[in-house]
Amino acid sequence: CVLNHITKASMNSASMAFIGLDTHKENTEVGYSTDSRDQPITHFGRIKTTKQGIKKLARQLIAVSHHLPMYAVIVARLTP
Repeated sequence: CVLNHITKASMNSASMAFIGLDTHKENTEVGYSTDSRDQPITHFGRIKTTKQGIKKLARQLIAVSHHLPMYAVIVARLTP
């Protein structure tokens, strides 16, 4: 599971979550942080850049987020 580093305890005191997605053709690097200033940004893995990979990530995030508002930032590079 990509989200092994996200625990329910790390989201208990947060009021929102920020998800960073660095997309590439085959894989996407995923990072996470809460609005707590004392929480570091956590790199927790790589997913496949497919519809199924993104759906699985979304389900996993919802399961551990306690229904916090989530904001995603997507970085995509255009390659010739």
